Amino acid sequence: MRLATPPGKSNAIRPTSDRCREALFSILGERLDDATILDLYAGTGALALEALSRGAKSAVLVDNSSTALALLRKNVLRLKKYNIDNPDFCQSITIIKSDLRKGLNAIVRSSKSTSTTFDIIFLDPPYGKGLAQRTLKDLDSNSFLATGGLVVAEERSKVVLSEKFAHLKCIDTRKYGDTRFWIYTIS
Repeated sequence: MRLATPPGKSNAIRPTSDRCREALFSILGERLDDATILDLYAGTGALALEALSRGAKSAVLVDNSSTALALLRKNVLRLKKYNIDNPDFCQSITIIKSDLRKGLNAIVRSSKSTSTTFDIIFLDPPYGKGLAQRTLKDLDSNSFLATGGLVVAEERSKVVLSEKFAHLKCIDTRKYGDTRFWIYTIS
């Protein structure tokens, strides 16, 4: 299914390339089965929606941009039409408007209606603004990651993220052109 993307050559939202996404999901493999997903800086929702299409059971998508939120809603509707035989499919998707630069408070507030821990957390902020490092610190001081879960941070390949936090530890990095994934788990 083709997702709605930003019009023109907008740099406001940078979807993860198909090549990078395919490589990432090959790495995640069976971890996606029945997984709960948190997609921070969700953009078009490509990562969470791909995870759902590969067997994840629910996803919470978070972004602050009005353009991103419109794209998320549009893509969820497309997904719903694509999965018409499974009407409950899109019931497992929650979209939250939140400025993640101010922390993870909106997720905490909405946790009564969604999963309180997640098996996989995608973190794909705008490149080069220090948001990946800052959000990793926020995730490290919260209990959003389930035991044995993974945080996948995406950033420009030249950027260096911390290998270890108080609770999170980087267990793998993968570089694809200008993109690098850092994969963390609870140490």
